[in-house]
Amino acid sequence: MAYNATALVRLAALKALAAKTKAEIDNINTDVSKAIKSLGVSGNTVSFYTSADKSGDAAFTFDFPKELFLDQAKTTFVQKFAFSTETYPGATDPKLAGKPVMVLAVKGQNPDSCTYSFLDMSALVDTYKAKATGKDASTTITVSGYEIEVKVNVSAAAGNALSLKADGLYVDISGKADKAKNATSGNFAALDANGNLTDSGKKPADFVAAETGKRLMTDAEGTKLGDIAEGATKVEKSATNGNVKINGVETVVYTEPSDVIHGTVASDEDVTAMLTEVFGA
Repeated sequence: MAYNATALVRLAALKALAAKTKAEIDNINTDVSKAIKSLGVSGNTVSFYTSADKSGDAAFTFDFPKELFLDQAKTTFVQKFAFSTETYPGATDPKLAGKPVMVLAVKGQNPDSCTYSFLDMSALVDTYKAKATGKDASTTITVSGYEIEVKVNVSAAAGNALSLKADGLYVDISGKADKAKNATSGNFAALDANGNLTDSGKKPADFVAAETGKRLMTDAEGTKLGDIAEGATKVEKSATNGNVKINGVETVVYTEPSDVIHGTVASDEDVTAMLTEVFGA
């Protein structure tokens, strides 16, 4: 249903809205007191409390199946995996010998039994082969005293700026900001897309010299100033309810009728007093 969003409202209607809002807030505060604020875990039992420090009786609890809990003592990362039925009873050889493997052990119904899962971590772990001989500082990096060989692939496509030589990588800067082209007499010099000097095509006469107290104006700004009527007035906010200031003079826009039929316009003080009555100071 459409309505006038700028219409003035009776203070009684605003008070009714405030009272309804306070009732909703009181209801929310009551519900919050019953909310779960902390939880505790003991074994596979999870308990939920309405107190922040897990004091008192739990609001409710539930048990996870024991077989869903990892055995922290048997869950481990093995850098070079070797399978054996003695180490992983009941498991099937995952064929990951020599690889970095994350072993996950899940407790079974029997406290001494586990179900094992093996995650191949070789795709996530970088492995390098150290060079013990034939070191070349330009193509290796040093880790803990060992040099690790680094292979560099350089494209042979035309225009490639990188070239690989026996003693390292080189960058071809020919044609890259290494040439200068003089500007035409009387023109300003500029830089082209490659950073080379070039003729801007602009002369000093193309620019307006800066002067103190003056600035350039856009066409839109000039049009805006030109639309201001002769003898235009300045309108500003007034401290008096129902008034505006026109050229500094207080001007009445509307008055506050006192008859019961039309009611009155509520002032900021009226609204503040009503809200204090409903919500408290």
